[in-house]
Amino acid sequence: MSGTGLGEFYIRTAAAHAVCVRVAAMHQSVAQAADEVINREIPALGGSGGAIVLGVDGSFAMPFNTDGMFRGRVGNHGEPRVAIWPDERGW
Repeated sequence: MSGTGLGEFYIRTAAAHAVCVRVAAMHQSVAQAADEVINREIPALGGSGGAIVLGVDGSFAMPFNTDGMFRGRVGNHGEPRVAIWPDERGW
């Protein structure tokens, strides 16, 4: 996991560790675990930001609770994809 945002809140929630524990011990999907931490736990303390999370099985999540977050990936056929806004989450 790589996080971006107000660092104090990522430290206070041990965000990367919290996501990993949810995946490994609680058997949540990468998307569910990342959503819980980035979109619920961090904002509950007043923080904001986003993350890029990669699972060992190739799954990934890029949640954010800000207006936008620059993010990119390479598609199944090698095409680069870049997004900024929330309505591009399904890309």
